[in-house]
Amino acid sequence: MPWIVRSGETEIASVFVLKNGRPIVCSRLPILDGDKIIGAVSFATFTEMDQLHSVVNMYEQVKNELKLVKLELRQLRGARYSIDQIVGETQSIILMKDLIKKFSKTPSNLLISGETGTGKELVAHALHQEGPRYGNSFIRLNCAAIPKDLLESELFGYEDGAFTGARKGGKLGKVQAADKGTLLLDEINELPLELQAKLLRVIQEREIDKLGGLKSIPVDFRLICSTNKSLPDLIAAKEFREDLYYRINVLEIFVPPLRDRRDDIPMLARHFIGRINAELGLHVEGVDGDVLDLLRQYDWPGNVRQLAHALERAANLKGTGSLSLDCFEHIRVRLKNEATSQARDDGSLTTMLAGVEKDRIISALKSAHGNKAKAAKTLKMDRSVLYDKLKKYGLNQREP
Repeated sequence: MPWIVRSGETEIASVFVLKNGRPIVCSRLPILDGDKIIGAVSFATFTEMDQLHSVVNMYEQVKNELKLVKLELRQLRGARYSIDQIVGETQSIILMKDLIKKFSKTPSNLLISGETGTGKELVAHALHQEGPRYGNSFIRLNCAAIPKDLLESELFGYEDGAFTGARKGGKLGKVQAADKGTLLLDEINELPLELQAKLLRVIQEREIDKLGGLKSIPVDFRLICSTNKSLPDLIAAKEFREDLYYRINVLEIFVPPLRDRRDDIPMLARHFIGRINAELGLHVEGVDGDVLDLLRQYDWPGNVRQLAHALERAANLKGTGSLSLDCFEHIRVRLKNEATSQARDDGSLTTMLAGVEKDRIISALKSAHGNKAKAAKTLKMDRSVLYDKLKKYGLNQREP
């Protein structure tokens, strides 16, 4: 008590032992008259230590329950997949995982590019899980899945009475919902030009304007975008803003197609069969060796997603045991048809003309520095036709 009078400090929940040896928990406070200390008071918070233990136990219980609630909230609003769920051991996947670990630590905007079905969303989840925003929301919006006239309200939200039919009380937009967390804009290539301008302002100013709102709202989020199309080609066709492209493409991760990492197919097959067994209650043990040979021969235009569906179809046909060739008859038929088509075009004149065409395409792409829109214009063919030719001749669509 004399120390409290001298120092004027408060002491809360201090253990004090009485003359009879019984410990109590007490608090001591100075008594003030204006700024002058005129005394001190002490009172017991707990007269029995059992009471303190009871409160401590209750506190620990509440704290553990809060942790559980936060964990469940992260699972509901956060990323569902981790980097460990990206399956593969080929060099391209190892390098991609290294980039994920490196790029996850920075708040810089990032673009994930790759064909449909390669697992771009999985990469976005892993980036969030590995980064410092892991405990906060992971919000995803597929720009191709929302009608264009509703995209603005989905992105930025609206105030009460902003338009006819607006929800009472307004609506929280995806950008604001991602505050302190991560926002994934999937298929950013489908975002209309007028919304691209508004998104550019949000990225630059880090604030949003709700529909019908009177003031700007500051936001702090990590932006990740994904695309299954070449954004430089869309820029050349005046379908995507060049300034927005450079804003979202500060960092980039390319997800390789399955045909470029066929050695991962056995590992992927084991992974998907394990998941299929758990989800469907089946007892498939694996795939036969000749099945793996067949799966390696196919080009998988739908990539990893198509492989997963093919294995699920086969597992449903078989139910138990090892998956055999007869479960993949549709893959064998497609390979046979492709071989027949190739043989039909294998005449000497056809082969010569195809070689000339392939060389012209390569030359046009090099002259256009990889810009397919310019190359298609030089070749006097539609861009979609050029993409078909690139696939036909097995040319790398990213680098001529």
